[in-house]
Amino acid sequence: MDSTPLASMAESLISARQQHTRIDAIEPALSSTAEALELADRVASLSGWTVNGWKIGCTSPRAQELLGTDGPFSGRIYRPIQSGTTAEPVVLGPADVHQPMLEGEFAFTVGADLPARSEPYTRPEIEAALSTLHPAIEVVDPRIVGFPAIPILALIADAGANAHLVVGPGTEDWRNVDLTTAAVSMSVDGTVTGAGTGSDVLGHPLDAVAWLLTHLSARGIGLTAGQIITTGTCTQVSPLPVGSTAIADFGPFGTAAITRSGETP
Repeated sequence: MDSTPLASMAESLISARQQHTRIDAIEPALSSTAEALELADRVASLSGWTVNGWKIGCTSPRAQELLGTDGPFSGRIYRPIQSGTTAEPVVLGPADVHQPMLEGEFAFTVGADLPARSEPYTRPEIEAALSTLHPAIEVVDPRIVGFPAIPILALIADAGANAHLVVGPGTEDWRNVDLTTAAVSMSVDGTVTGAGTGSDVLGHPLDAVAWLLTHLSARGIGLTAGQIITTGTCTQVSPLPVGSTAIADFGPFGTAAITRSGETP
């Protein structure tokens, strides 16, 4: 049995996710990005959970400022991807979230495997391997209390704070659209809480995917067909109060929507 500090920390994160609880902090504090990534990998290995996709965090200057970092990070998406639109929003209840924060993001379904390799993937290779584009809402709700004032290394270890990913319908004909100018807005109960364009995420959503591929390849990890990649918030970060409905509107690409049920704490 592995009794190292990283194994103990991994077990704490696994238990918090399984029991829908939260921990005060990762102890002892992590000392480097490499250690945070090793802990994230340890959670994946010990849990045996299916990786349904990957998130890319802090791809915009606003997100980096919020979390006190100067570059992106990745996180595994363990929960099954949910489909929700304005007509039929996904309902999240008390057993699903603690203090959910929402981000409107461009997401892509991987259509063909993209294995780890030393040579960076080109834009044409990435476009060919991705199948559909989706409007998406990432639900950020870490297993550690105190977001956003949580050490960035702890967030990296905790699957990038991902809790859920809700997507709208997929669009196959997206390659001829200028995603840098494609507009996105988030509204909660009809009030706009954030807006942006595809240029907010490392200049282009596909540049975010390229970053992820290079980052994962360096760790010996590839992307597999069927996974979904979500590329970072274009709409800043919005809280979702109990009883409220949030809609991420991607114009011609459709919407993704969430309702939070339950009683006010």
